[in-house]
Amino acid sequence: MQLTSDQERAYTAILDFLRKPGPQIFVLSGYAGTGKTTLLKKVLEHLEAAERPVRLLATTGRAAKVLAQKTDRVANTLHSCLYRFDELTGGADSAGLQMHFELKSNEDLAADLVFVVDEASMLSHEASQYGAGIRFGSGQVLDDLFTFVQKRKVIFVGDLCQLPPVARSAFSAALDLPFLRKRDPKASGAQLEKVVRQAAQSEIIQAANDFRKAIVRRQWQKYPKVRFPQTSALQVLKDHHELLGAYVKEIRTSGVQHAIMLGYANWQIAMLNHNIRGALYPSRDLQTDELLMVVQNNYPAGLANGDQIILRKVAYHSRRAGFTFLKVKVKALHQKEEKEVLLIRDLLYNKQAGLVRKETQRLVIDFDQRQRAKGVKRSSEAYREAMEKDPYLNALRAKFGYAITCHKAQGGEWSKVYLNLHRSLYGLPEEQLYRWYYTALTRASDQLYLNDGWWVADFNRRRPQAAAAIHRAAQRRKAKDKG
Repeated sequence: MQLTSDQERAYTAILDFLRKPGPQIFVLSGYAGTGKTTLLKKVLEHLEAAERPVRLLATTGRAAKVLAQKTDRVANTLHSCLYRFDELTGGADSAGLQMHFELKSNEDLAADLVFVVDEASMLSHEASQYGAGIRFGSGQVLDDLFTFVQKRKVIFVGDLCQLPPVARSAFSAALDLPFLRKRDPKASGAQLEKVVRQAAQSEIIQAANDFRKAIVRRQWQKYPKVRFPQTSALQVLKDHHELLGAYVKEIRTSGVQHAIMLGYANWQIAMLNHNIRGALYPSRDLQTDELLMVVQNNYPAGLANGDQIILRKVAYHSRRAGFTFLKVKVKALHQKEEKEVLLIRDLLYNKQAGLVRKETQRLVIDFDQRQRAKGVKRSSEAYREAMEKDPYLNALRAKFGYAITCHKAQGGEWSKVYLNLHRSLYGLPEEQLYRWYYTALTRASDQLYLNDGWWVADFNRRRPQAAAAIHRAAQRRKAKDKG
């Protein structure tokens, strides 16, 4: 495996970190196309040759699966590594009913075990606002990670320019050395900046780097533009409707395995999925071979948050706790094994990203009442086992997956990406807008399509009539808002 000079320096720094008994934390950061995965595989080979145990982790289920595919090794989510169900608190019918997950025991961990955490830009240092009657450990996953690993070594891997965690402060604590040195004064790191030759030739990477350079320099424009394409790798289609039509044609021709449409907000994603399904299917009802996206880890079925799944079989099952449950058979994309599980139908058709707190409470209360009727106590091992296996409590949470948000796409990669841009995106703070663009553009490995508009360079000059129509529509909106 031939490394670039940039990668060689980082590799030497990592080996030095692994040899020394003192430092606990290393940060490997790198921009898109700089070869983080290539370097990580080299590090894993070194650890295996030295017979040193390593545990690969990622911040989301989808990121864990991508990491496993790219390294050809087992990878898990942080939450599955750190936590186990502990207890349920609150009255039987109380809105304050809450599930508590405690840190797992670390007594069996080897003293020289190395933890590698990928997509660490999404790891927050703040107290998590789960909002669904669930609490994990202390509520601060980064603190819990360090409590769990004790003094074992941790390598955080990520891209400093990607979207930060969805939290109160837009800050990627696990990639910030000054922040981490408050915990480990000897924390060190390396940054990959040189784009490898193959990636440097990609117009998609070049377009993403326009935004990356601005992020690094902290130089923002109020209305940043995507460069106008010069090659077939990056293509601008006339408008939203033409982009939608091209994506539907792609699905009909080649299936859903290698392409995705990305948008900004949940309301936009709901609209896009509705329109795409309307073009593909005559009925609003769920059809076999439809594409869904898992929005919450489903451990009984082995499905992770962000997984794209294909529906193989569907039938009505029952009504319980105010939900309609469907009995479905599904398989994850790029996998052969099919899983049979209950699916919450209601979540498919609303504009919510997932179940809200009150809805989760209904499921938990229903489960708790059934266990109490059987005489099973909350503190018992039987209760814990029932919670892990109950088909209703563990019913699949999924949305239609033809279009997804950029946040949901983070950690994933597709051969073709259809980027559906909308003016509402420009309501974001400037730095977050640049990070959104950078993250969205770098989800495409081969081809990127986007709808034309004033967010593409030289739109006013290229299409003056369309630009004038957009300006008139904006003036009408302003007048309407004032009125």
